[in-house]
Amino acid sequence: MSDGGFARIARKRAVTVMEVSLDVADLVLLGLLDGEWPAFEVQVAVGLELERANAGDLPTEQIHREATAFRYANHLISAAEFVRWLRNREMTVGELSAVLRRRLLRRRVQDGTVISGADVISGADVTSVLAAEAFCEGILRRLAARGVDRLAAGMLLGAIPAVDANHVERLVPSAAGLRASAAAELHPSELRDRLGRLLALELALERLRSEVAEPGAVARVLKRHALDWLELEGVELRFLREGAAREA
Repeated sequence: MSDGGFARIARKRAVTVMEVSLDVADLVLLGLLDGEWPAFEVQVAVGLELERANAGDLPTEQIHREATAFRYANHLISAAEFVRWLRNREMTVGELSAVLRRRLLRRRVQDGTVISGADVISGADVTSVLAAEAFCEGILRRLAARGVDRLAAGMLLGAIPAVDANHVERLVPSAAGLRASAAAELHPSELRDRLGRLLALELALERLRSEVAEPGAVARVLKRHALDWLELEGVELRFLREGAAREA
């Protein structure tokens, strides 16, 4: 993944529910809708700035400890599992080490260490490491889980809600400005179609939630099934007439 690799994975299928799929580009746009992906790109840029300002400032032992923690957190205990994880993502050990190094630098800043002299990071610099960062930080996995929720909601709801076209148009400049080539390099018409579809799935999930989790909806379901879920227990039952006893 020495060239950044994001364009290579953009159209790879990420999740599928009942033969309906989202690809990696869809996940990026899904992250745009809730703000997580733009924040992630900023985080990557900060890591690159710190890396440039602090070359050689982290002990190798600390990076090794972080790598060990990363492998255990991702259940990559054996060497074979680790190598397979890297190969499936077309990553090198050097790229992983660089991601972990930037993670440590960001963590140190969060702990209160002030670092100055950082360079301005270009969009191309961010793009070059974005795929490796996305794999290691788990953002694609989180977005994939949200994608499954939304696809399932669309399936369960049946009719997909209509989307405000003006809302879609307002999102287009933000999507086109992302550093992830998965979204930024889409043709405007395709970008609009994808955004409209994802917004419709968001509405489907909101509507489904209101139908199954809103207090009033819960009360209506309980009332509708009151007799179905009613259970009587007793030791002895007396009737005034034999006919009533037989019916019981």
